[in-house]
Amino acid sequence: AVEADGEIPKEAVAAYRLGLANVLWGLGDRDEAKKTLEESTFEKGSLDYVQSGLMHYQIHSRSGELKEAQEWLDTIRESMESLGNLEMELNYRTNRSILYRQFHEYQKALDESARVLELVQQSKDEFGIARCRANRCAILISVEKFEEAKQEASEAIELFKKLGRLDLELIARVYKSSTDYYMGHLVNAGDGFEEAIVGFRLLQNRHALSRNYFNLGRVYYLQGKFDLALDNIERSAEVRQEVGD
Repeated sequence: AVEADGEIPKEAVAAYRLGLANVLWGLGDRDEAKKTLEESTFEKGSLDYVQSGLMHYQIHSRSGELKEAQEWLDTIRESMESLGNLEMELNYRTNRSILYRQFHEYQKALDESARVLELVQQSKDEFGIARCRANRCAILISVEKFEEAKQEASEAIELFKKLGRLDLELIARVYKSSTDYYMGHLVNAGDGFEEAIVGFRLLQNRHALSRNYFNLGRVYYLQGKFDLALDNIERSAEVRQEVGD
């Protein structure tokens, strides 16, 4: 708290500046958020130190500076582990898994996501479990482990449905349909993409709508239904043009 004379107690300065950087980052002012962090001092091993490192990671990652983002995760790893803070470990490992995926190091991404799944299961966080399973599905698709990916997607779908998160349920359904597509189960894949189109139209998510018209077009193409394939690919292009993509 700020004292009566307007001074911030010395022991609270780090937390205050971390909060300020977080507000600036939330407002979209990347440069000021980064500057605030760089001008601040955080005690190594402290919670503030780990949180500042995670914010540095976010700033660099969102800017496409993946090497710098990785360096920040490496810098705070020991401190994160020594804290024994479940929330910080979950945040750290989730971001580490995402970064490994961006570097196409899929096995490492799977290993980190397995630990994330353990943590969210320990905390009985159903939303976290669903999100983690959907992320694992995406990674498993990348390494062509389609049966495992389909199982992860199915479990994510059920949890998102239970939680009333239609937006994320639809994304998980697209993942599941993608596994059917890659395994050659074209009828199931087509049915799934059609359901996704209906859902994304309801949610007015036109980016996702465009992508799934295209996905359905690819299915029809492989089935030899070239008129339907062309129709859906043209619809995809029309919707994409409408949103200025």
